[in-house]
Amino acid sequence: MHDGAHISAFGLDVKLNGQTGRLQIDTGAGGLTVSPAFAKRAGLESFSQTSIGGIGSEGEQSAYTAVVDSIRIGSLEFHNCSVDVVKSKVFTNGDGLIGMNVFSGMLVTLDHPMRKVVLRPLPPRPDETTAAKATTLDTSEEENAAAEGSGNTSAGTDKATVNSGPHDRYIASEMKDWSKVYRLGHNLMIQASLNRSVTKLFILDTGAFSTTISPAAASEVTKLHRDYDAKIQGLSGKVEKVYTTGDLVFQFANMRQPTTGVFAFDTSSISKHLGLEISGFIGITTLDKLRVTIDYRDALVHFEYDPNRGYRN
Repeated sequence: MHDGAHISAFGLDVKLNGQTGRLQIDTGAGGLTVSPAFAKRAGLESFSQTSIGGIGSEGEQSAYTAVVDSIRIGSLEFHNCSVDVVKSKVFTNGDGLIGMNVFSGMLVTLDHPMRKVVLRPLPPRPDETTAAKATTLDTSEEENAAAEGSGNTSAGTDKATVNSGPHDRYIASEMKDWSKVYRLGHNLMIQASLNRSVTKLFILDTGAFSTTISPAAASEVTKLHRDYDAKIQGLSGKVEKVYTTGDLVFQFANMRQPTTGVFAFDTSSISKHLGLEISGFIGITTLDKLRVTIDYRDALVHFEYDPNRGYRN
């Protein structure tokens, strides 16, 4: 929780070598990035040095890559995987981050109002005969019993015929109304209209504490004010200059969100890294109200909002 009324992040319990940690669900991250304390508990040792960056004005942070023998998440288990360990203490929510691209071989549903992560098979392409087996990270007795009854409790796949190599985007008939996004690595980027005036590119980021915008994009459609009290920090340290906006209406896919006082800060380093102009992040203050389903394979996203679906105790 950010405070008594606002959620700042959702977490997922993950076991590394049998040791349990709680990782923040982060569509803006790739793979697993963990804290030094969690890495020590799991017995992880460095085999190569690296660096990791993100929001902030202090540049990339020193990190190392380690190999973990076993990663267990719900009913899934992975073996001999690499994880990144950030050397400094940058995580305030739990023991690290887990990017949803870890499950990119399946449909990933982040049901924020019901606090569930559900995985389902991707629709088979026309040149495939069978799809991957289904699994779920939900631990309710009803869903586990259904999975056991169908024989779909493993993390394996069962593909009789799959043509390897690149494919064109495939949109199954049941996904005709899904929104197309751009995918670059683990990043998912969507076009958003601002005040029905200009259209910009935003990263879908459940790890972002809030929906934010760049000053350059905001100044095209609304007023900006310097905010000297705001304290924003990411993997690359503290953000130096923060602004807040006047009235803004974000419109993306089938969603429309009127808001005001949106935090604005420079995103040029993110744009330079990705090679695209990124005008901000669609963060948890927007996404925590939605049921978000992601098809990483074909770069499709589906958003559902139901005002009658509250948070489960």
